[in-house]
Amino acid sequence: HNGTAFTAMDGNYSADNVYFDKDLKLTEAFGHYEPDASGSVNVPSTGKSVYSLIEDAFSQSKNPTITQPSASVSITANSGTFEIGTKKNLTYSASLNTGTYSYGPTPTGVSATTYTATCDGDKVSLIKIEVITMPGNGKLAVSGTSSAEVKEDIRNTYNYIRANESSILSQKHSLMRLDVTVQVTALLGTTQVGGIGSAVFAAIVSSIFGRNLKPALSIIGNISIGGAIVRATNFSDRVSLLSENGAKTVLVPMDNLAELASLPATILGKTDVPFYGNAQMMIQKII
Repeated sequence: HNGTAFTAMDGNYSADNVYFDKDLKLTEAFGHYEPDASGSVNVPSTGKSVYSLIEDAFSQSKNPTITQPSASVSITANSGTFEIGTKKNLTYSASLNTGTYSYGPTPTGVSATTYTATCDGDKVSLIKIEVITMPGNGKLAVSGTSSAEVKEDIRNTYNYIRANESSILSQKHSLMRLDVTVQVTALLGTTQVGGIGSAVFAAIVSSIFGRNLKPALSIIGNISIGGAIVRATNFSDRVSLLSENGAKTVLVPMDNLAELASLPATILGKTDVPFYGNAQMMIQKII
């Protein structure tokens, strides 16, 4: 049947020129046609080619689904009214819901944020790392810093993930199909030096998977292009700075374990300081 009349088949036929002469009645789901309460479904087929029927059954519009990002910050100590000139360190907790934007099965435009502390001699700075991943062609963009050392840390971390996708990411994720943007912001202090690789790693992985990091999480330490975890210098000062500015968990390299005793009891009393020895251990402890 060619849609108008029955004609002889010439032996040269395909899904485009084989037609149905009556509707199909099925007891199993066929594309978006689902059996009703009677246990069957009528699929309009009369006059349609095999190709048209399959296209109609399995093609349907997919509207984007969006979960808006949100953030909340609450001050937990040292807030109020004070005399001018009084120095106070606010204690706060913060949480981030990165939100999602998806069209079909692939999440897009997911952002994640981590915090770290860097030091240059006696100067310690609080750094925020923000990462956004979107569908693309494997490009890496870095903004917010002019430090060659910081940019090198970011590139090394990115290249490590890319070279080890099979063990770090799931099969459906690949940096080859994503564009990654890394934004570096100094929140306290003006010094931006190297040693931020682990925080960058956590933010990239979190963004790719669309998973929230633990609330009020900070990470110190660096990760080499080969995946080695590098000990953090000025351990006590960096952990203390992060703790005093609201970090509830500060993830630190295993090589700093012997320095744990150098932390004041007040810091250990309000901040967890777990250790990580490799990238897989870090992933287990950040989400």
